[in-house]
Amino acid sequence: MDLYQARTKGGFGVKDVSAAKFIAVYSQHLKNSGQIQLPKWVSLVKTNKAKELPPNDPDWFYIRLASIARKLYLRPNHGVRRMKKVYSSKQRRGSKPGRYSKGSGAIIRYAVQQLQKLEILELNKEKGARNLTKKGRKELDLIARQVAVGHIKQEPKEVDELKTNQEDNQENDEKDI
Repeated sequence: MDLYQARTKGGFGVKDVSAAKFIAVYSQHLKNSGQIQLPKWVSLVKTNKAKELPPNDPDWFYIRLASIARKLYLRPNHGVRRMKKVYSSKQRRGSKPGRYSKGSGAIIRYAVQQLQKLEILELNKEKGARNLTKKGRKELDLIARQVAVGHIKQEPKEVDELKTNQEDNQENDEKDI
């Protein structure tokens, strides 16, 4: 979608932006805001019982917060139970067949509570699920618009690290010549 189409259709939304770019930028925004209180167990906990180790990325909790906010933007009225299914994986059991394993409910519950404190999410009492507030939807759309137009040029860490490695290799090649 180009700028002309965005202006005629009412602007960019979260659906118009790459998920990886949006989550990377929004997680950085949450980290820089300083309003998220990380739990004490963030460096120790596994994200799923099927995982062997905790995540390697020190900012994984901010990434999970951004991912949950995006999921609830795209599909409202999800509770912790449905989000556990979203973050599930296959549990490997050696020579036996693998099994389905749900994601950690404690991590999702804590993340949702933090997003509720920021007034990005609210509880839908009729369904017992979470929805985005108007403030939350506006904030996510603003971040998506900035990513789409190019005001923020942040890519996922893997792509960024790959580019720096390629640039370093080019500099080393130039020195050798």
